[in-house]
Amino acid sequence: MGKYVWMNHFLKSEAISAINKGKEGGYWIATLKNGVYQIPNLQLYASNGIEMGLKTEGVSHLAIDRKRGKIFAASLGGELFEYQHQLTKQKLFQQQYERNIQVIEFDTSTNELYLSKLTTEKLNPQTSKFTEIKFAASAKDYLFRKDGVIFYSGSLLIASFPQNRKDLFEKIVKEFHLDASIMEKETGGGFYNLNLNQQRNRGLWYQENEQRLWVGFVDGLQYHQNGKWVKLKDPQTGEPISAHHFTALLDGTICIATIDQGLYFFNNGQFKKHLTVKDGLLNNKIKGLTSDQHHIWMVMPNGAQGYEIATGKLTKIVIASDLPKQEIFDVEIWKDTVYLATSKGILYFPKSIQTSNAVRPYASISGFMVDGLKYPITNKLDLPSATSNITITLLGAALKSGGNFQYQYRLLGTDSSWVSLKASENLVRFTSLPSGNYVFESRVLNEDGIISSSTASIQFSIDEYWFKKWWFVLILLLGVIGAGIYFFMLRINVLEKKNQEEKEKVRVLEQMRNSQLSALKAQMNPHFMFNALNSIQEIILMNNKREANMYLGKFADLMRITLDQSNKNAISLEDELKSLLLYLELEALRFETHFQYKIEVEDNIFAPDILIPAMLIQPYVENAIKHGLLHKQGEKQLMVHFRLENEETLVCIIMDNGIGRKRSAEINQLRARKHTSFATGATLRRLELLNYGNNQRITVNFEDLKDERGQDSGTKVLLFIPIVV
Repeated sequence: MGKYVWMNHFLKSEAISAINKGKEGGYWIATLKNGVYQIPNLQLYASNGIEMGLKTEGVSHLAIDRKRGKIFAASLGGELFEYQHQLTKQKLFQQQYERNIQVIEFDTSTNELYLSKLTTEKLNPQTSKFTEIKFAASAKDYLFRKDGVIFYSGSLLIASFPQNRKDLFEKIVKEFHLDASIMEKETGGGFYNLNLNQQRNRGLWYQENEQRLWVGFVDGLQYHQNGKWVKLKDPQTGEPISAHHFTALLDGTICIATIDQGLYFFNNGQFKKHLTVKDGLLNNKIKGLTSDQHHIWMVMPNGAQGYEIATGKLTKIVIASDLPKQEIFDVEIWKDTVYLATSKGILYFPKSIQTSNAVRPYASISGFMVDGLKYPITNKLDLPSATSNITITLLGAALKSGGNFQYQYRLLGTDSSWVSLKASENLVRFTSLPSGNYVFESRVLNEDGIISSSTASIQFSIDEYWFKKWWFVLILLLGVIGAGIYFFMLRINVLEKKNQEEKEKVRVLEQMRNSQLSALKAQMNPHFMFNALNSIQEIILMNNKREANMYLGKFADLMRITLDQSNKNAISLEDELKSLLLYLELEALRFETHFQYKIEVEDNIFAPDILIPAMLIQPYVENAIKHGLLHKQGEKQLMVHFRLENEETLVCIIMDNGIGRKRSAEINQLRARKHTSFATGATLRRLELLNYGNNQRITVNFEDLKDERGQDSGTKVLLFIPIVV
């Protein structure tokens, strides 16, 4: 005959009528008076504050005397007690006044419990005596160093030690490079208190071997070592680390809980690892932290979570799934048991607790609505072409998940990827889907990522509009092709007619332009003759027959070249240089020995091969002589220089040392009533005609030359001439 062993007692005041074990591992217990209870996990135990004899049911903080194995706890009502879960009534410590307790920490070196209220108090558990330490107001954390120094976290970072320990005073001053004048003595407390940093801070840890102090300041994580503060940032984002709880592993690794950035691991001051919700954490907000040789346990807004150091395996206790609705404030580990301080009391469970939910949830489709009308859920639905809005209602069953599961869906025919929704978002809407065949699929994932055993699906098709039917598209296509051919042929006829008209117009314009150019050249030829004959006439009057005969010969050569060029649109640069040289020799008659001229051609120019417009350069040379040099007293100099700007452009530079354009304009203004210069106007009109219809245009730039005193000393003309192909 078997032997029964008494293990535990649940629902002591209830009359039990039935017990059933669910598929997800929990137990359902029916009672005669108060309905049905659910126990998600028999390894989870609870001690309610009221049942323990406290004024309130909630517990806010835990601390452990690891030498004696005692657990101390603070209630939400400000009570302080020694917790023993096997006892109904707990040992309460009588305080002078009860206020909200912000933190409790046990100092194993002095066997005293420190608690933070408006000020800091310390409790001797053996005598139950409290001692008030007024200087450490509203401390957020305590850190007890082996040498006797106590660090306080709060609005300031304070190092405190007994008044009789002068050695510690000198050590702290040297370690943190402090000015001894900042020392303040707490009257009646018997302590020296040194202000190490004036920034607000909310968590501390000290590594004895490395002599490294870790602090969670409001502007980020820092550590102090060798007299220096080192600020640490997230290596991926570069953001400050918002640390507020610390614990250490056996290999010296520091584990850092943050306000909203998950859990960081640092070893020897260097980043090692970072865990977030992407790595399986319940939440990036970690409210509390503790560890032992094998596990790290964290407190989060939606539960508690364990991390196995050797394997990286995560264990989670989820509120509303494994626990009734409650808030978790603190966590401690003692031997093989994890203790949680919650708004319902104290929860405790073995570190080996199994909470994973391996049961596959159930997925279904409970509703299908089209434009406000419900459709029966069948294997396939045929929808009209005017379908605008489709709403599908999802259904999932995962009792242990307690609403902490998610839906996933996809619409084959548009996208094969799965879209996730929260358990509270069970409606899927599609608007303005094009015509076609679709398959909607839905599944459920529980809190551990287990997918439902089957996928719920529904097929539907949306009919095409009549104007999208194949026969209508074919008729429309044939009509478009026919119309396109007709308009194409019509357009070709229009373009051919327009092309002929454009050709005729270009031909007429070309004839007109050539006629105008010929007329201008015919006008310019007598102009050359007039100027040259004037100069020769002066020689004849002087009775210098030999010189007159020589210049008449040059004049005849110039007339022959000019008449020859009159019938040409373009001439070689070599011919232009010949006529230009003859012209300058004739013009030199007017100035006798006071006129010097020079024509330069750069070596890379082969004059016979370069074609330029006829009679283009000579008028500018004439202007330089007539308007610049004619009225100058003393030596008159003229220089004509040719160079290649590039393979397509020839540059002609005409430079004189005459009176300048400003003085010449004044003289011309006085002569305007008596004489009008033909060369200047004719040259401008001819330049306009030569540029007409050409992309490469002949351009002219004028520069006024100045002497050292800023007076006008001549004119420089730059002709940019496209080489005629």
